Amino acid sequence: MEWGNPIRLPNGSLQLALNVYWQVWRSCQMIRNAFIIVPMLLVLTLPAAATAADEALPQFLIMTEHWVPYQFEENGSIQGISVDLLVDLLRRVGSQQGRTDIQMVPWARGYRYAQRTENAILFLTSRTPQRKRLFKWVGPVIQNRWMLIAKKRRHLRPDSPVALMNYTYGTVIEDVGEQYLLDVGIPKEQLERTSAYPNCIKMLRVDRVVMSWETFSLFAVQAGIDASRYESVYTLASNELY
Repeated sequence: MEWGNPIRLPNGSLQLALNVYWQVWRSCQMIRNAFIIVPMLLVLTLPAAATAADEALPQFLIMTEHWVPYQFEENGSIQGISVDLLVDLLRRVGSQQGRTDIQMVPWARGYRYAQRTENAILFLTSRTPQRKRLFKWVGPVIQNRWMLIAKKRRHLRPDSPVALMNYTYGTVIEDVGEQYLLDVGIPKEQLERTSAYPNCIKMLRVDRVVMSWETFSLFAVQAGIDASRYESVYTLASNELY
C-alpha cells in the first residue's frame, strides 16, 4: 500500500464502518448540529503486512491529544467519541489493546512520535497536502473548519490574507491551524505557541486564536470564559480529520 492513500480495514470493514457510524450517530444527538460525523478514524504507521486478516496485530503505540468531546480525561480514564470508536475497532479486529493503552500527550509530541515510530496510531489528525505521504490514513471522521476567533469589541475582521499580517495569534505547536497561518506568511514571531487547545484559549492577550468555533465554545465553558463575547472573524481552511 502506497503511503498517503486511505487504507481499507480487514475482516468485514464495510459492516464495521456501518456499525460504528450508527454508534457515533446515537452518541452525538446533543451535538449533531455542530459536527459532521462519518465512519472510522486513525492515522497509522502500520506495516502493510499487519493488515492481512490471518496475521496477528502488533502492539500499537496509541496517542491522542485533549480535545473535548472527541478525547479527554475524566475520573482517571480517557473518554470521548473518537476514543469509543477506536476501542470498538481494536476489539473487532482482535487486538488485546484497549482504552488503558491510549496515551494522552501534547499534540507536537504525538505528531513527532507518529512519524518516527513503527506501529503508532495518532488520532484525530488533519489530512493536509504536507502530511499526506507521512502516514497511512483511515477515515475521514469529521469535517472541520479552522477559524480565527477574536473578541467582538475589538472588531477584528480581516478581508484578505494580507490583512492577517497585522495581528498576533494563539496557536497549538505544530497544529494544522498554526501551519495554515505560516502558509499565508505570518511570521512565527507573531504566534504565541502552546501545547494544547485549553492553554491557547486562555491567551487573552493575543488578537486571535485558531481553532473551530465548536472547539472554542466547549473549551471556553471549561475555562469559565463567556463565549458570547467572541466571534469567528475569518475562515482559514476546511479539511477532514482522520
